[in-house]
Amino acid sequence: MRTRSFVATAAAVLVIAACGGGSDQAADSLTAITLITTTSSMPFFEPSDSGSDGTGGDADTGPTTLPVETDPSAAPQTTAPEITAPEITAPETTAPETTAPTASADFSLEADGLGAVSFGADADGVIIFVTSFLGDPSADTGWVDPFTIGACGGTQLRLVTWDDLQLEFGDVSNIAEGRPHFYAYYYGKESQSTASPAGLETGKGIGVGSSVAQLLQAYPQVQLRSGNEFMNDSFFVNDSLTGRLSGLADPDLVEMVIGGIPCES
Repeated sequence: MRTRSFVATAAAVLVIAACGGGSDQAADSLTAITLITTTSSMPFFEPSDSGSDGTGGDADTGPTTLPVETDPSAAPQTTAPEITAPEITAPETTAPETTAPTASADFSLEADGLGAVSFGADADGVIIFVTSFLGDPSADTGWVDPFTIGACGGTQLRLVTWDDLQLEFGDVSNIAEGRPHFYAYYYGKESQSTASPAGLETGKGIGVGSSVAQLLQAYPQVQLRSGNEFMNDSFFVNDSLTGRLSGLADPDLVEMVIGGIPCES
């Protein structure tokens, strides 16, 4: 099937003549078909091949189905795919375990210093050395007038601490004078049997928490001294290695180890 548009102003007449088979019979058959003028588009059907009767008439081809017209401007309907956000789970983390630093052969409480560093050494070098074992100091006074700390000589004094370990620096001591240097330390506190950082001890294994019996075994020459209203009981190994005790009996404990001669000793 094809669709054509017709525009006409006159009628067309179609005459179909058919002649009979004898000489004495003649018949004229006229069939007039008037096509009405139109300006609209109408379907036009082209005939199929001539029928089997040879008359050239349209053969019955059955019902014709017209195509369904669609609007080209109409957008095709689409369905957006459903998107599900992935579930995110935060990774489990475990806090690292931390342990208190411990002493080694290079870092021990001695009568002449702290392991590898001796009294009289430069302050900055000693602080770097101790920091390499214990981390950054917990407090540092910086260089100050000695009278702001106590009855100490010289023109400058500095106290640097790592919790219960305190180092003392100045420009006047029994070791040297006229230049800043390291000359004493405290480890521990009176009336306490534990200290932080834990584990610091002398080359013979005496530290805060050691018993008087252990102290006597490690240093047979040690002197035990009774305290007074200003100071607890104490021990004396030599001028540069002393300390405080909770008592003088064997089960009593070391509370403090003192190295060198602090300005307030």
